[in-house]
Amino acid sequence: MEEIRGALAVSDKPLNSPQIAHAVYGSKRSADVDRVEQVLLELTASGDVFEHPPARKGDRKRFWRHPAQAWTGERILEILAPKKKTTLKSLRNAVPTAYRPFFDEALGRLMTEGRVYSLSSGRFKYLLNRLPRPTEHLSSGHLAALKEIITKINPHRKNKLSVSDLIDFFDGYESLIKPEQSSPKEIPENVMHDWYKDDLGKLMGSRSVPIPWTWSRYEKWCQARCTA
Repeated sequence: MEEIRGALAVSDKPLNSPQIAHAVYGSKRSADVDRVEQVLLELTASGDVFEHPPARKGDRKRFWRHPAQAWTGERILEILAPKKKTTLKSLRNAVPTAYRPFFDEALGRLMTEGRVYSLSSGRFKYLLNRLPRPTEHLSSGHLAALKEIITKINPHRKNKLSVSDLIDFFDGYESLIKPEQSSPKEIPENVMHDWYKDDLGKLMGSRSVPIPWTWSRYEKWCQARCTA
């Protein structure tokens, strides 16, 4: 029993009884296959091994250390790994035919676990193995509308915008859009005098020497009015 359990533990795919017999006993003789099948009945009843569908119609059932739904989920992740996105139909068709009855359950579990995400764009529904960016939900019509808005508004702006600027903004990269700069208003003379008097006590020396603290206040005042 342990040998059979061990053979399935190291296998990267489900095996039928002749394949297990060959892995354990080095042969596919009827006696060895029958012995394996008897042990498999016990292992499946105890939940140590799980039954899988045949690879092809008419073949023997296969067995593995995880349920068929789990194996289907691993295949889904493998299919999605090299792709940016794929449609639900394409993903389903890429799964081996024998495992398609388990597709919906496996996909639902992966989405619940946050390992697969859905994306609706236009008429199609896509699936990805990462969280979609907010702007990936925009259709080509939405992007065309953004371009039209920018074309209308740019003549009235000092700093021109592009579609990529808005895309970055919507996706959370606000710092990539530089705000329009406004010139600071002239500081009232009485405010400067008040600052000078407040800072005068910090200066050790001639009263005619420029006071760095006062200039620091002025710099902060300007900076506060240059960010809009």
